[in-house]
Amino acid sequence: MLTINVATKLNEIQKMKNILFCFGICLLSILSQAQNGLESIIVEKYYISTAADSIGSIGHGNLPIGSVTYRIYADMLPDYKFQMAYGTANHNLKFTTTTSFFNNTNYGSTSPTFSKTNAAKHTVMLDSWLSVGAACSGNFGILKSEDNGVNNVVNANGILHNTDPAMGIPLTTQDGLIAGTPKSISFIGMDAGQIDYGTADVLGDGTVSGNSMILTGSAWTTLSSGATGPIPATNRVLIAQITTNGVFHYELNIQIGTPSGGIEVYVSSNPVLFNGQMELTIPSLIGTYNGPPTAFAVTGSGSYCQGGSGLAVGLANSELGVTYTLSPGGSTLAGTGSAISFGIKPAGTYTISGTNSKGTTVMTGNAAIVENSPTIPTFNQLGPYCQGAIPELLPEISNNGITGTWNAAISTISPGSTTYNFSPATGSCATSGSMNIQINSPVTPIFTALGPYNQGDTPALLPGTSLNSITGTWSPATINTSVVGLQTYTFTPDAGMCATATDMNVLVNVGSKTLNLKVYLEGLYAGAGTMNQAKGNSGPQFGNNIADKVSIEIHNATSPYLVAYTYNDIDLNVNGTLSITNISGNANGSYYLVVKHRNSVETWSNIPVNFSGLSSISYDFTTSASKAFGNNLKLMSGAIYAIYSGNVTQDNSIDGSDMASVDNAVTSLLMGYHPEDVNGDGVVDASDMAIIDNNVTAIIKVKKP
Repeated sequence: MLTINVATKLNEIQKMKNILFCFGICLLSILSQAQNGLESIIVEKYYISTAADSIGSIGHGNLPIGSVTYRIYADMLPDYKFQMAYGTANHNLKFTTTTSFFNNTNYGSTSPTFSKTNAAKHTVMLDSWLSVGAACSGNFGILKSEDNGVNNVVNANGILHNTDPAMGIPLTTQDGLIAGTPKSISFIGMDAGQIDYGTADVLGDGTVSGNSMILTGSAWTTLSSGATGPIPATNRVLIAQITTNGVFHYELNIQIGTPSGGIEVYVSSNPVLFNGQMELTIPSLIGTYNGPPTAFAVTGSGSYCQGGSGLAVGLANSELGVTYTLSPGGSTLAGTGSAISFGIKPAGTYTISGTNSKGTTVMTGNAAIVENSPTIPTFNQLGPYCQGAIPELLPEISNNGITGTWNAAISTISPGSTTYNFSPATGSCATSGSMNIQINSPVTPIFTALGPYNQGDTPALLPGTSLNSITGTWSPATINTSVVGLQTYTFTPDAGMCATATDMNVLVNVGSKTLNLKVYLEGLYAGAGTMNQAKGNSGPQFGNNIADKVSIEIHNATSPYLVAYTYNDIDLNVNGTLSITNISGNANGSYYLVVKHRNSVETWSNIPVNFSGLSSISYDFTTSASKAFGNNLKLMSGAIYAIYSGNVTQDNSIDGSDMASVDNAVTSLLMGYHPEDVNGDGVVDASDMAIIDNNVTAIIKVKKP
């Protein structure tokens, strides 16, 4: 036995990676959907050697009498291309025989490179070889049945003239050769590609006799886009010729190219997902020939109605040269190469055996024929259905194989029970049947009411199953407590539930809201988006990161713009942010936001701010002068806007009264946390007077609707 295994040859491993897989498997990036382009493997019985052929082979190789020459074709759909036959560790490729392969010693080779002239010499035409279409130089190999009989090879030695019907068409009539330019063959991982005369190979020049070729990491290929058959309509590519007098067995793995440029990979057994593509398999990738008859399936099992003649008994397939015997009865038939029938047989159990020169084989299974009395049709019960549902079709064939018709289609218009009657088809050995089908009224799902909830509460989950066991889904899927009011949630029963949709109303009561503001005070602004902390006699007046205290008023959006809510003594952080978390949940609608500070100008938002349906409201006074009503904000460094400082007397304008108040405080050396300390440094001095002086000049005062 010769096993060609590239795993033992380090150089060949690299070669296989660089050539075999890059040529084939790396094409997976352009794969098209698998289309089963490989229809079958065709094995043609090309020739059966006679005594004259055996004598004629003396000196040119050992050709036993009765040796069979097989031609193996890849039969593909049009425009598909044979690319390679290969073997891997997981998918071996095998050619085996119980004796040995015949190789002609003069012109024999691992591929048919001999000329047509040399093919006519002694037994060269029976040599064993591998191919990608060629049967000799300048000629394709085709099925003898596809050959037109023109320019047949006439053997120069007066042999190869057998006319035994078991081998089909004689070579003297049609030799299975057609002129053309076949693709050249390449060997990958098979003795380092040195397949030639003198190489230790069972399909070479006969130097080494062998009975097995097993590929576990190698291939023969076109090393191109692939080969097509010389007859486009049938597209059959000859891939091997094997001659042996033993039992011949093969297992093939084949890669073909698709018309769109992809590939399909076929393995003899155990297909797996490989590089994103599922390997394919077809039965004819494995075959055994020249042994005892193949076991084909016996056909004809079944039943016939009492009084009938019976059923036909036969085989699903047959072989030429095999005599088939039916038991009981003993009648015989010769194999035809296709299905055969022994004719109509009465009730009983029948077996078939096949006999040839190699032995006798009992065919698979038997034909069990039964004569039946009047059969009662049986059906799977349908329903019950919900009123108005779309029902299934009543089956035209019963569970026990009775065909027929029903008196009506299932109606679900009205609830109740209805009987439908089945009438067997004429000639059926069966009685009539019936089926009662129930139509139910839909049920209304029942739920325990949820809520009420306060705004912002975490609600319970809406139940997926009702109290009366109806499953389904809700829309919306979850309860939303951010919106105050009565909300409706709709339950839709699952498919198959005989139930109607229903609603649940959930009440959400008022909760609280949060108001987030951002505002800078001119007097405390330190630049870079931060403020100084207002100081008292001994340092910052308030806690860490608190610049000062402010009051926030929420005013109605319509005249006379009355105060709706007031929040005093609110911490203003040095980064300008403040947050009021206890805004009344009743604050729905739009409101003006007003900021008040001990020595700053009262400042209003430029427009009313929406509170409706919101649990959190944010407003930023610092990004633009237009964020304040009347653009009443001062531009600071870094394009930051701040509320004007200096309204010490809180009389709604920065004027002489504010200057007088600060001047008096300066004279009395006033220190600590006082309104006159405009810049908040804990000392009333000229720096405070400077802020006021600038804003007096600018005529700064309150602006509001």
